[in-house]
Amino acid sequence: MNLNIDLVKREISDFSFIEVKLISDFHLKMYEEDFEKKAVLEIEFVIESNGSRYKIMVRFHNPQEIKFESIGTYHQISLDIKDVSERRWENIKLEVMDYEEDRLHFYCSRAEILDVRKTSYCL
Repeated sequence: MNLNIDLVKREISDFSFIEVKLISDFHLKMYEEDFEKKAVLEIEFVIESNGSRYKIMVRFHNPQEIKFESIGTYHQISLDIKDVSERRWENIKLEVMDYEEDRLHFYCSRAEILDVRKTSYCL
């Protein structure tokens, strides 16, 4: 499961998805490419590490069975991304979930980190 972690590790040497605190942006995009319908889910997460906060944009390809429960404008989360490729489900390699509250859950074919930047976002 290579998500382009090196991009994050340049900013946060001890990066772990366990440090994700909340979701600050959530976009599901549908499009057509070569006469085939496709989808990507882009989620921006806020993490806190060593007293600093960062926003990390992650793109999930071919998301399926998306469950996202919102309780308002604050989307706290405890993120876990599991490699489920051994299950040999068609076009599914990862399971993404909120392991504490189960407010986010979906499967996807792959994920990639697009951007990492420091932020002053208040938790």
